[in-house]
Order: sequence, then C-alpha cells, then structure tokens
Amino acid sequence: ALRKYLLEKQGFLVLDDCGVNAPAQAMVKIFLAMLRRAIPEYQVERIPNDHEIYNNYYELGGPPIGFDIFWWGTRPPKRNYMEGVSIEETNKLIVFFSRRDYMCSMESVSLPTRSVHYSPGVYRFFTNVVVYALTHGNIADYSQYVPEDKLAKQTLSESAPQAAKISATPKSE
Repeated sequence: ALRKYLLEKQGFLVLDDCGVNAPAQAMVKIFLAMLRRAIPEYQVERIPNDHEIYNNYYELGGPPIGFDIFWWGTRPPKRNYMEGVSIEETNKLIVFFSRRDYMCSMESVSLPTRSVHYSPGVYRFFTNVVVYALTHGNIADYSQYVPEDKLAKQTLSESAPQAAKISATPKSE
C-alpha cells in the first residue's frame, strides 16, 4: 500500500522523529526498514539546503531549528540537513524525513515547562512542506476518488439480533 501511494499515486510522506535519541532511535529504525521493504530501489539521501521545499513559499535556505534544541541545547545539531527519498527522473521528493522533532516544537508553544518553547521558523517551514505536497504529484486531486466499500462483501442479517436466553438457575436434566 505504501509503495502504491508513493509511486503510483505520486504521494508524499512526512516523518518527524520525536525524541531525538529515544531508545536507540527505534522509530527511525522501523521507519527506514519499512521504506526499504516498500521501495527498495530508492535510498534515503540528504536534501540539499537549496531544495525547493525550503524556498517554495517562504525563503528559508535550509532547515530551521526544531525542538531538538531542547535535547541538544544551543550547540549545533549533529545533522544540519534533512533527509528524504526523491525520484531521480523527476527530482520529485516523495519522502521527507526529519530528525528535528518539529512536531513537538509546534505543539509546545503553550507548555510552560519547556525551556525552549518553539521555533517560529518551523511554522514557515511546514507551510513550505504543505505547499510542496499540494503542488507536486496527484495527492491534491481527489476528483476520481471513490472510497472502498468494505461492507459490500459481507452478508448482513436482515433480522434483529436475538437476546441470549440465560437462566438464573442451572438447567436440570
């Protein structure tokens, strides 16, 4: 299903790793294994800082600071780049993979317990991500979409269910 969505339907997948160093980065390992099974002919690679996703609406020039600053402090991030999967022939990005904990950065604006509340650049960046997703591929065109009727194959009883007959005393033989 993932392969069909990404390649045939020209979909776009976003994964944001939350927790940066969560238990041996289990989510990252599971995600990468899932991608290797679904699209083995494509590799996760660096997204250059001049990629369209950084400049299609807001001019950013690269990835903004995310909630990873909460984990790493003010020292430079280990990866000052994003990763993704692109289709070489069309240069279309089909998978965007962040290890910056952007979702927590956007969510934690109102949490007084965090030392760093949010990065304004993250909102601009995810506006760019949404614009990119909507303007590349067919994911915004639902004109031919017909949801699968999962109940069509099931036979349903036309009579009301019968109440169970339970006696308060055991049946005597």
